[in-house]
Amino acid sequence: MAVHESVNGLRIGAFAGGLLGAVLAAVIDPSIAWLIFVFGFIGGVVGYRLERRR
Repeated sequence: MAVHESVNGLRIGAFAGGLLGAVLAAVIDPSIAWLIFVFGFIGGVVGYRLERRR
């Protein structure tokens, strides 16, 4: 397994999670902008794990 593929999964997952957090923060309440970082972190971990399993 190449390291590049795992890092790519990390980047894609973090981007998708951050985007989801940004949409939720914009729709619900801008004061919960910390969701962007939380969802970005969770998305990055999930993306990294999924790429490592492949």
